[in-house]
Formats: sequence, structure tokens, C-alpha cells
Amino acid sequence: MSNATTKVLAGCAVGCLLVVLALGGLAWMGYRWARTAAEVIEAAERAEDRLEAEYGLVREFTPPVGPVAADRVEAFLTVRELMAPQRTALTESVEALAPAAEKGGAVGGLRAARAGISMAPRL
Repeated sequence: MSNATTKVLAGCAVGCLLVVLALGGLAWMGYRWARTAAEVIEAAERAEDRLEAEYGLVREFTPPVGPVAADRVEAFLTVRELMAPQRTALTESVEALAPAAEKGGAVGGLRAARAGISMAPRL
């Protein structure tokens, strides 16, 4: 073989090796992300199972008859106050989503997608 052919084949081999390494790296990162996501989901399922074992199924709950106890109202108001930043962020995301969808086109679609993604829960 000529010297030029050898150089071309060596260059192709190096290029193929780099592509294989890049794909392998992406596959490894995807595997690690999926494994972490699966662990988070399994932990949530275990927590739900513990809650159901301790308190029963949600659909079987019936509230007690009579007025709500003052300590329960205080607990509700405390949690409601703690969730105020999340409520505000969700309200802003929904408000940003409506005008972005009205504009149409690629820019409006990207803005709507960004507003929608910001509403998604983070793992």
C-alpha cells in the first residue's frame, strides 16, 4: 500500500475509535443517570409503602366527624406558609406559559417549552 492510503486508513481508524469512545461514554453516563433515577423512584415507592402500612390506603381515609382540631389547622397553615415560594414559582411558570403559547412560531415554542420544563419536578 502507498503511504497516502496508510495515512487515510490510520485517520479513519482513529476517527472510528473516537466515535466508539464517545458513544461508550454517553452510554455509561446514561446508565449512571438511569440507575440514580431508579434508586430515587424505589426510595419513593418504599416511603409510600411505609405510609400505607402505617396509615392505610388514601382512598380508604374518612375524616373524623366534627370540627377540625386547632393543632391541625396550625399544622396546615405552617405547611402552607412553607410552600409559598413553590406556589409563587408555579404561578409564574404558568403565567409565562400562556403568553409564550400565543406567540407561535419557533421562538414562542421554545419559550413555552422552557416554561413547561421549569414546572417539572426535579430529581
